[in-house]
Amino acid sequence: MALKLTAYEQEMLDGKFGEAKQLAMKIMVKIGEPLGAEEFVEVVSVQAMAHFGSLHIAGRDYLGKLACMGGKCCVPTTQDPASIPFDTWEEMGYDKEYAENQMKLCDSIMKLGEYHAWSCTPYVQGSVPRLGQNVAWAESSAVSYANSVLGARTNRTPAGLAVCAALTGRIPKFGLYFPENRKAQVKVNIDAGPLSDLDYNKEGNEMAEKIILKGRALAPGVTEGEALVSKESLVWSHGVNPPTGKIVDVRVAVCGECVKDKVLVYPLGKGSTASATWILENTRCGNAPKAFINRETELIILSGAVLSTELYGVTIPVVDRLDQDPIEVIETGDWVRVDGDHGIVEVTKKEK
Repeated sequence: MALKLTAYEQEMLDGKFGEAKQLAMKIMVKIGEPLGAEEFVEVVSVQAMAHFGSLHIAGRDYLGKLACMGGKCCVPTTQDPASIPFDTWEEMGYDKEYAENQMKLCDSIMKLGEYHAWSCTPYVQGSVPRLGQNVAWAESSAVSYANSVLGARTNRTPAGLAVCAALTGRIPKFGLYFPENRKAQVKVNIDAGPLSDLDYNKEGNEMAEKIILKGRALAPGVTEGEALVSKESLVWSHGVNPPTGKIVDVRVAVCGECVKDKVLVYPLGKGSTASATWILENTRCGNAPKAFINRETELIILSGAVLSTELYGVTIPVVDRLDQDPIEVIETGDWVRVDGDHGIVEVTKKEK
């Protein structure tokens, strides 16, 4: 279903207000439509990212490109902490090239007009939305605080998408922007004594025959390759090493496996909103998977795929909500064809 755009939104998409807004709108339309968004919502603030350790060279170049295009934030925009202490990085032994890349990111966000708070807690820096207001925040802890404590509305906005919202003041309307999606669906009772902060974190973290599967088509393209299946959810941020494409998260059974050119099958994404740019950096390094298949694809995974296409011309089809559980049907080593245009997955079982 096509997004219904206001006259102003259509003008941004048509390029009337510059290349940066046009690219931002183009990316958001390509993400919003497959997720079923029918319109955009206006946001009053954005929490973005300019942390080189999360954005990498791909993210550095992305923000630099938007800045060179003349992009300017049209709503108050803050960002997560930097990767270096700006005044003492040399005496603390930071690598010079690493520090220079962070400096370039700093320069880009200043050109874009972000308020350089460098904090995971924008609500402490003066960005305090009111009850019921829409925001587009990255940084998972701030997202929880905004929704649960402040009563504002935001999805877990991926790093590469947050800056698009900052430039346009818009975000596709889906997920937690709808009141009916903000109601609790699961109640967990824990029979225990007083719990520490670490206890709460731990509980949250634990919470040759061809088979044709049909599901929801999210990112277009047709490809095929060998499957790599994880029965556990995967984290891209600090969980997959971009220069090698290897999974380095020791908490999952597929640790050590390489995602390059694999049809990657796993339940859903988790972890930092920076994961979208970690996917993008894997793409830049030539280590992207051929496709994503999930039980439920979240915004972060889809954003990584769309950004890979828009910025590097690499098509990564994404399909989810299949009529059979892909984690149970597909095994590592199976040959899988993914049709991201029609939501069809064909599985040829490996020889036993």
